[in-house]
Amino acid sequence: MSVGKQDFIVFDLGSQIPKGAAFVVLASRQARLLSYGEEGLDIAEELFYPPGQTYSNSLQRMLRQLTKKENFSLILCLPLHHLIWQRRKTVYRRKPSLEPLSSQELKNLFFYVQSRLLERNRRERPDLFFVAGALSELKLDGQERELLGARGRELEFTIINSFAPHYLIDFTKTAFPFLASERISFFVFPLGIRGKQDKPLLIVDSGAAKISLTELSADLVRNVEILPLGGIDFTYALARKGENLASAEQRKVEGSWSTSEDLSALIEISLGTVKDYDEKTQALLCGRSWPGYLEEEIRRKVAGEIFWEKELNEELALFPELPLPISAAMRFSLFSEEDTPQRLFQRVAATVVR
Repeated sequence: MSVGKQDFIVFDLGSQIPKGAAFVVLASRQARLLSYGEEGLDIAEELFYPPGQTYSNSLQRMLRQLTKKENFSLILCLPLHHLIWQRRKTVYRRKPSLEPLSSQELKNLFFYVQSRLLERNRRERPDLFFVAGALSELKLDGQERELLGARGRELEFTIINSFAPHYLIDFTKTAFPFLASERISFFVFPLGIRGKQDKPLLIVDSGAAKISLTELSADLVRNVEILPLGGIDFTYALARKGENLASAEQRKVEGSWSTSEDLSALIEISLGTVKDYDEKTQALLCGRSWPGYLEEEIRRKVAGEIFWEKELNEELALFPELPLPISAAMRFSLFSEEDTPQRLFQRVAATVVR
């Protein structure tokens, strides 16, 4: 998306608490936050389901609070658990191999491979549309290293593509009928996190509907995993003895409860299959649906440092006071320079679908 002097609205489509922010972006690629809002859905409401009128009405109310304009670009941050993930590996033998690898060669190769992948998906799964992609593995002659300017024969890379069901497109038309489709784009957090990490980073996003884990390392998205439970499941487990849901939710957030067998079982279902990480890996905890016992289990799984969202937000995004998906979406839109193969691929992948 080209960025000049214009207004942006960014929505983080959280399952229980949708959030939104309005920005003005200047030609100098500086953004100023104009307003922020969020609207918590009743705990008893059905969780985020785009065709649902409740959620659509909530976004429309927030939009009226954020801006009075109708000429803006809209970015929708999609929950990972609504997406379908595909992983594809490619091995390319360069000719001639003695020439240094250039950004143009990578562009051409990425465009060719991604075009074929998306064309096959359109034939086999017409009910899905492409949202975003990322490089998961990148090697030259079997080694991970700085590629641009390097010489080698065999280039090996793995692509992770995310797809969404078409009802999300229908949802955007219903919620924002006055916006042309070219003014609407999608952002997948944390696939769009920019920049290399000094250490591997595990992003654990505890949402109301599902918990997701994304492993980043050396500017590559190593793995994406969606766990079968979310914060709402812990709330229901706490409220099984006649307590109302709002009270159970408050106790969960405050951590004012003792571990029960029901909660222990949920923890085991959620994290039982998650591998252990050594001290080289840092963990970033995001989201508001964090029961205290779940944090303790994450600390048992990750031997390295543990950070909360706001502690690393300044390094990963532009507006540390905002929810990280919104801030990261603005950074991804503003800084489009193609300075790494990952960034290059993500820009090429966005071009393929236009």
